[in-house]
Amino acid sequence: MNAYSLWVQYRDYYKTLGVERSASQHEIKKAFRKLSLKYHPDHNTDSGAEERFKEINEAYQVLGEPDARQRYDQLGAGFRAGQDFRPPPGWQGVDFNFRSGFGGQSGFQGGNTSVSGFSDFFESIFGGGGPRNQGFNAGYQNAYDHQGRPKGKRGEDHTIDLELNLADLLQGAIKTLNFRLPIHDPQGGRRVDVKRLEVKIPPETTVGSRIRLKGQGSPGIGGGAAGDILLNIQAKCPSNITLDDRDIIVRHYVGVLDAILGNEEYVETPRGRIKITIPASTSGGKRFRFKGKGFAPKKGRAGNMIVELMLHVPESISMEDRKTLEAMRERF
Repeated sequence: MNAYSLWVQYRDYYKTLGVERSASQHEIKKAFRKLSLKYHPDHNTDSGAEERFKEINEAYQVLGEPDARQRYDQLGAGFRAGQDFRPPPGWQGVDFNFRSGFGGQSGFQGGNTSVSGFSDFFESIFGGGGPRNQGFNAGYQNAYDHQGRPKGKRGEDHTIDLELNLADLLQGAIKTLNFRLPIHDPQGGRRVDVKRLEVKIPPETTVGSRIRLKGQGSPGIGGGAAGDILLNIQAKCPSNITLDDRDIIVRHYVGVLDAILGNEEYVETPRGRIKITIPASTSGGKRFRFKGKGFAPKKGRAGNMIVELMLHVPESISMEDRKTLEAMRERF
């Protein structure tokens, strides 16, 4: 049915929001936030709350949009809520972009199509149609929390391997690092963001642990929080040292005669020099364990320092030494 043939009831949107006609856009927005939170169906199950919420939303759809508000004000201030009203010629079929929620955009199409949730008065002025995202309720729930604050979309996290030497892991350090982060923008583009950050490495940081740099990842979208950088800790060890969880394994080379006859040796370890006593007739691969001398994080057990003996065989020997060794072989 053509809206021109209808008499509809006038709606005083200023009265609905409880503001004066002279109210600023900020005052209108503030009033809308307060009332929409009070009557939102998610928080108010009283009879009539949902209908009141729809009225508040409709009022803000108009008064919260300056162009639509100006058009509405042209009707004049002489009408009273509930009074019979017929839109003057030329008022139907005008296309506006109306708000969905507190600032998200949702287009209204001109025409006579009726959409549930909006009054005949609204449609008679603004040409009917409705939000493409199924109205304010969907937009509000998707974009805002229960206190009316924008949710937005959280930025992307980035996991980066960080290789550190043993001294930095055991003693702690402060490192100035450069990060190249791939950033995806809302339009589908891609760029590289270079960050220079000072990072604190706590003492006794173990391999495989992570350090979180909060808010240093990709920026959020639509007011969302920035993502994080997660540093995946790796170790750069000398060729004779390996790590096994919290244990530090040091391979120490000794001569064949020291292994046969026994000896005392000083071993250089990441914790400093350690003295070991090699018993006579010790085989290669023997391990000396120093309890609690490995990684000692605040939580959990401390690891061990393990010295593993490796036999060192000379690449060449003199003829005299060869004869001595052959004689020894005969006896053994």
